[in-house]
Amino acid sequence: MKLSSPIKRKKLEIKPVKLSYYSHTSDNKNSFPVKPIPRRLRSAVKIVACFIFAGALIPFIYYLINANNFLEVTEVVVYGEDNFVPVKEVLTYSESKVLGKSILSLSTKEYEKYIKDTFLAVDKASMKIKWPNKIIVNITERIPVAILDNYGNKFFVDKEGYVMKQLSEDSYNYPEIVYEEKVNVGQFINQNIVPLSVELNKHAKDSNLVINKMQFNSQYISLNINDNIVVDLSLQKDNVLAMKQISAIIQKTSSEGQKLRKVDLRFEKVIVLYD
Repeated sequence: MKLSSPIKRKKLEIKPVKLSYYSHTSDNKNSFPVKPIPRRLRSAVKIVACFIFAGALIPFIYYLINANNFLEVTEVVVYGEDNFVPVKEVLTYSESKVLGKSILSLSTKEYEKYIKDTFLAVDKASMKIKWPNKIIVNITERIPVAILDNYGNKFFVDKEGYVMKQLSEDSYNYPEIVYEEKVNVGQFINQNIVPLSVELNKHAKDSNLVINKMQFNSQYISLNINDNIVVDLSLQKDNVLAMKQISAIIQKTSSEGQKLRKVDLRFEKVIVLYD
C-alpha cells in the first residue's frame, strides 16, 4: 500500500511595501508631487497668523481710544507734607505737564524725574495712574538734620547739604553748623560737612554728650558741647574715640568739682583748660 505523499504548502512571502513620502493630487503621471505640511508647522502658522491679526488690530483700537479722548488725563491730585515743598505749586506744574494727554503715552518715571529736578526740596516723588483718566502724585520732602548759621542767617539743611528753608526763630532743637560762605535757599553746601556733622552728633549722643554748635575750619572742627564747653577736634581724629575722650574728661572734672572750659584734641597730647 502506497502512502500518499505529504502536501507541500507554498511558503507565503511578505514583501515590504515601500511607502512614498510624497502624495499625488491625481493619477496623472505628469502631476507634481506635493509634500504634506507637518502638524507642528500648521500650528505654528496659525499662531503667527493670530499675532499678525492682533498686531494689525491694536493700532486700530488705539486710534479709536484717542479719537474719543477716552484715556485723556482730566484730573491730577498731589499729596505731600507742604512744609518745604508747596503742594499747590507741584499741582500746577504737574497739570501743565499731563492734562489733556493720553495716559497711554505717559512715562511715570520721566515725570517723577521732572518733579525732583524742578523742586529740589523733594526727596522722593512717585506718580501713579488711576484708570481711566486720573493721575496721583505723592511727594516726600527732604528731612532737616541741622541748622546752618550763615552770618546770622539760619537755615535748615538736610543730610546732603541742601539748604532748605530760612528760619525766623531759634526754637528748633537741631545742632548748628557755622558756615562762612554765603548761601541761599535751594543751594548745596560742601557735601562733606553735613555728613560729618551728622556722624559727630550721633557719636556724641552715644557718649551722652550734646553738640550745640559746630564750626568747620580748614584743618579742624570747633564744637560747643553741653552749652559751655569748647572742643577743638582735628579732621583726622577718630570721631568715636574723640567723643569717648571728651566724655571721660567731663566726668573726671565734674567729680573733682572743677569747671571745664575748653578741650583741645588736635595734638598728640590733650590740652584741657578750666575756669
